[in-house]
Amino acid sequence: MNFKWIIFGFFFSLLIFHAHPYSAFAKSDGGDIYYEDTKAKPPALFSHETHKQVGNKCTDCHDKIFKQKKGTADQGNAMTMKSMKKGLFCGSCHDGKQAFKVSRYCKKCHVKSR
Repeated sequence: MNFKWIIFGFFFSLLIFHAHPYSAFAKSDGGDIYYEDTKAKPPALFSHETHKQVGNKCTDCHDKIFKQKKGTADQGNAMTMKSMKKGLFCGSCHDGKQAFKVSRYCKKCHVKSR
């Protein structure tokens, strides 16, 4: 096999993997993250832009609540509504004091389509 094709295949696979990252929890589309493993509810949308507009900094969440690497958001617990209601993940801020409660206003996060 030609060495050039081996090198080409290696870099092509890196390009494809980087352009289409997969996670057990989410698909990313620019600054938005869609959490699709939401059982009976529509996917949940997380918008980095919305959170920046209200004054949050990257370091408010990264790397305290969420790691910056995709697929590492589990903190040893599944990211579920139950865990968020206990103050994990989004529930760290969405507690009804700092921001709206995760247990209310479902349609703010759970969107029907992209």
